[in-house]
Amino acid sequence: MRRIRSLSITIVFIGFIFVPVALWLVNTDAEFSSFEKRRLAEFPAPGGSWESIASFSKRMENYYEDHFGLRDQLIALYSRLSIQLFGKSPDSAVTIGRDKWLFYNAGNSLRDFMGLLNVDVVQLEAWHRVLRDRQEWLYDQGTRYVMCIVPSKMMIYPEFLPARIQKQAGTPLMREFLTYLDQVGFSGTVALRPPLVAAKDEGQMYFRTDTHWNTDGAYAAYLTIMDKIQTWYPDVTVVDAARRESRQVKFTGDLGVMLHLSHMLNETAKDVTITASCSSEKPFSRDDFIHPDGQLAGDPKYFPLQNGCPDKAESALILHDSFGRYMTPYFDESFQTVIYSQHVGFRDLKGFVSKVRPSVIVDQRAARFFFRMVRPDPEIESYVLRKHFQESEDVRFAHDRDQFISINDIILSTGAWGILLEATGDDPFLELEFDHRPEADSFIVRVVLTSPEETTLQFFYTTSEDRGFSPERVISKSIRKGRNELLFRLPHPDTRGRIRFDPGFAAGLYVLHSLQIKGERFRI
Repeated sequence: MRRIRSLSITIVFIGFIFVPVALWLVNTDAEFSSFEKRRLAEFPAPGGSWESIASFSKRMENYYEDHFGLRDQLIALYSRLSIQLFGKSPDSAVTIGRDKWLFYNAGNSLRDFMGLLNVDVVQLEAWHRVLRDRQEWLYDQGTRYVMCIVPSKMMIYPEFLPARIQKQAGTPLMREFLTYLDQVGFSGTVALRPPLVAAKDEGQMYFRTDTHWNTDGAYAAYLTIMDKIQTWYPDVTVVDAARRESRQVKFTGDLGVMLHLSHMLNETAKDVTITASCSSEKPFSRDDFIHPDGQLAGDPKYFPLQNGCPDKAESALILHDSFGRYMTPYFDESFQTVIYSQHVGFRDLKGFVSKVRPSVIVDQRAARFFFRMVRPDPEIESYVLRKHFQESEDVRFAHDRDQFISINDIILSTGAWGILLEATGDDPFLELEFDHRPEADSFIVRVVLTSPEETTLQFFYTTSEDRGFSPERVISKSIRKGRNELLFRLPHPDTRGRIRFDPGFAAGLYVLHSLQIKGERFRI
């Protein structure tokens, strides 16, 4: 009997070892894991290089770890035991809170909740100016712009986080940026956190087992956005709450899936339809997304979708991520044409925007990705800078050799084409002052300079807190040999009137044709 028992244990042990291998050999490899939301490792291709040979065993190990038999079942078992026996999340990207609320904490979400993603005022102002320029560029084409950042679930439901995390709550970068925009008077923002927090008394705004808001949270956000849009277009209609017909459905969120416990971590959620819907989806022409060279402009799966109601008056372009999908049933009913573009930045759609010229653009991003909507666009910045410089009559400095208060390693003289700057040492610079009061929204600098060599021009500026010149307060611009024209803003919102101008690092004769500083006022 003892021998039979030992033999049985041996057979079970061998089976436990070899069944995963056998299943791996007969099963087709998956390319993507829906649980872990990532692409699985591919079978390593042999190579002739020494580097390829040396890394083959590691690549083979990674491949097998992603494809051995019963992999998902064993991970699910581990996840269940980890939660039920130890009360801990088996995945470091997911935090388990009170009452089985799940929170996504990767991608800096947790660090952001704790207020650890800080930026300085120069960065906040740079983001603000990107939005200002975009707003004006669109306004000149007849399009209004509204930007909204979706707060993470942690920011709306911190009470369900573990106590150790609640105690470390700070100011998320999203709130810091929105506060700054409010202080400088940017009119294109819709703050979604206050209405979402207020609506918690009426119902649940986010899924318990998912990263996203639910249909109620999306509806609260939609109402807030439409309230802003109606200040520009009063006749735009809003979907009334009475038209929201709901039923209860079983729902498994992406966080439950990530833990391989969709059968255990699920919830009952609303599925909402709009009664008496007037919208209908329309196909887009492929020709709208072809470059002059005949190539498609981007990945076809991200091409916009078009919807809307024929009897409505205005049009909208909704730039959104996965959160935006929950608002589409409502926007569909509010506009004659509503175009949805998911995961495509504004910069990549400028040509399309100029072509369709929607009444309004709604630019939506999740909090952990909002920086993607404020990436600089040199073309739009140049358009607005040139326009503002030409229009501005607020001249603070106009090139005049008598206005330079300090000179180093430079011999000044006047020529037919401007002020001649002969750099005689290794540290040539001119110091100047301009009247920074009354304070403008920003200061625009225009420099026209002929350089003897390819080099770097620098502008050191001062602030109320840093009245001396330092490497932390400098603008550097590459210039070529010959004539250069530069137009840029002084980056700090609290720039003072003392400037140091370094024409370049190369010795030789520079010609300063023009140096002007003007105050800029944002008009929208």
